[in-house]
Amino acid sequence: MKPAEYFASRHADEPELQRLRDLSAIYDPVTIRRAGCLGIAPGWHCLEVGAGAGSIACWLAERMGPSGHVVAADLNTRFLEELCLPNLEVRRHDLLAADFEHQAYDLVHCRMLLMHLADPASAVARLARSVRPGGWLFIEEGDSTTLCAANPAHPRARTFDRITRIILDGVQSSTMMDCFLGRRVRDLLEPLHFNDLGHEGTALIGRGGEPAARFFQMTSRITGEKVVEAGLITREDLADRQAAYDDPTFTFVTMSSFGAWARRPL
Repeated sequence: MKPAEYFASRHADEPELQRLRDLSAIYDPVTIRRAGCLGIAPGWHCLEVGAGAGSIACWLAERMGPSGHVVAADLNTRFLEELCLPNLEVRRHDLLAADFEHQAYDLVHCRMLLMHLADPASAVARLARSVRPGGWLFIEEGDSTTLCAANPAHPRARTFDRITRIILDGVQSSTMMDCFLGRRVRDLLEPLHFNDLGHEGTALIGRGGEPAARFFQMTSRITGEKVVEAGLITREDLADRQAAYDDPTFTFVTMSSFGAWARRPL
């Protein structure tokens, strides 16, 4: 079923920008480590789709140097318009509606984007068409299977895990997003018959009060409220779980970041 709209599209600018910056603080090191293994070099042309607040697009632009070019594309470019790097182009683009340039990019990357689309396989095929021979397609998606209390003996652990499961089940059964797409990133790339397929999953440990906790707390304010409205949990349930993210004694396993990458044959 097609999502009616991106789940955070109505989130006010200031909190949404903070949420995206916290996401970057958590997952940029993972993305940069993975991308660094693909042999990226100055002069490449790169496409960052679903660029969000632009952290990875800016990192790529710095790596590509003056002879390279990076396109930062998003359906909503509200947080990209102020980026001022000479080799960075901001582009408003609907991945579901139009292709990018055919076989034009050395690297095409997206992160936490496909989980919000009704047909991720078609989106991947469209992204693949923009990869030039010898270039890389690199996708990363979240999988919330791992999202749980790190220490089951913590006083907040049982309630946190119970409410988390209900929220995830509620989101998964709605049209908001696919909370468990990450585990299927390899399946999304294999039909392309690209070469040098690689993949991995990474989960981290967050602590209350840290950027990871703030990101998941802010995301839960959006998704959890919809689950409350559906009658699956109470507002008190949600408040109790949200309080765990403020508690510096509480640790939790984050949503996993699954990545997969493959190269178009020469």
